Amino acid sequence: MARSQLVPITEDLLPDVCRFLHAEMNSEIPPETWLDWLRYPWLANPPDYGFALIQPEEGVVGVMVAFYSDQTINGVTERFCNLAHYCATPKYRPESIRMLRALLARKDVTLTAFSSTRRSIAIGKATGFRTLDDHVYIMPNINYNLLRKRPQVITDMDQIVARIDDHSRQIIRDHGPSPILKYTLLTDGTAWCLSIHKVEARKGVRFSIILYLSDRTLFRQWLGSFLAAYRATDGTWLTLCQPRFLPKRPLLAIGVAEPRPHICRPKRVDPERGEAPVDPAEITGLYSELVR
Repeated sequence: MARSQLVPITEDLLPDVCRFLHAEMNSEIPPETWLDWLRYPWLANPPDYGFALIQPEEGVVGVMVAFYSDQTINGVTERFCNLAHYCATPKYRPESIRMLRALLARKDVTLTAFSSTRRSIAIGKATGFRTLDDHVYIMPNINYNLLRKRPQVITDMDQIVARIDDHSRQIIRDHGPSPILKYTLLTDGTAWCLSIHKVEARKGVRFSIILYLSDRTLFRQWLGSFLAAYRATDGTWLTLCQPRFLPKRPLLAIGVAEPRPHICRPKRVDPERGEAPVDPAEITGLYSELVR
């Protein structure tokens, strides 16, 4: 069997990659929908869309899709590369590690993966990845802080944009109009916290799933009000939250194993230049396949 050609996924190759994902990964998703998902809005000129394996007679036989982004964290802009859809035909799976190695060769980016199976975590750890969270909290969507003064809940987008800072506005602009993302702002008139979440069904149960928090301390302080707001807007009775987003475990939270643990490999930094690795708590599910 001839060795496959390893190539970057360019714009020209993207339609072939989407047809491959339709055929080999999820036939319920049309190639046109795959194409729309992979052309994410937050980076105009990505270096590539990941890597593919090509056979002369068969075309695309394997892909590893990458989502690149430039994210500002603590005033510093960092380049991220999120490893998303990973698929190869059975015949060429022994070669698929070559696509991962090609992306691992990029030392100037922080690599993330939010859809890795527990079986593949060992491979990630062997290649320099570390676990962000391997479990998740389930919380009931009830307001148990009844004795505290309730902050104002705002879900109207125009009102949210008028009250938040430039950094949060940029996040909203980066993701553009989205049928998936839901924005909730709580404020006491002075301080405010923006949460971004989505609704997802797992084993037939609908959850509100938190992807981003502008202020983890305020979120924890106003947790009951946020959970009640999710129930009011989503009709859900349960919320899932990664532990790294919470300074401490809430009283009513139940920890359960996350079937797809979140992992990352920080970029190589130079302490003499004042560089520091990204705080894991700042790594969110935004700018990834979780919002596409």
